[in-house]
Amino acid sequence: MPADPTRILKGQYLVAFRSQPDHPLRLALRENDLHRWAPKAPMRLYHCRADSDVIILNSQVARDSFQARGATQVQLIDPDPSADHGECSIPALLFAKKWFDSFLLPNTP
Repeated sequence: MPADPTRILKGQYLVAFRSQPDHPLRLALRENDLHRWAPKAPMRLYHCRADSDVIILNSQVARDSFQARGATQVQLIDPDPSADHGECSIPALLFAKKWFDSFLLPNTP
């Protein structure tokens, strides 16, 4: 993908997208919005601060948006502040598994 995602669209399609409030792509993007809703269950967003591929601001914006809509059980977890994108995956998965396991009833495999 180019740094500017509009470069993958044909010129006439981009003009239509920019000028039509109900353009099919615009409607699909609205329908798939990841921030304008509030989770009802506890949620954790895992992100390592040193990740330069996916900036931590993405997770912070999501958390803040959820909390502004009343979701009080949303946390941003940084399992290893010095880990980059690739190095973050294992500790994030281990932290998530431990958290999910905490919801199991006693004597459940």
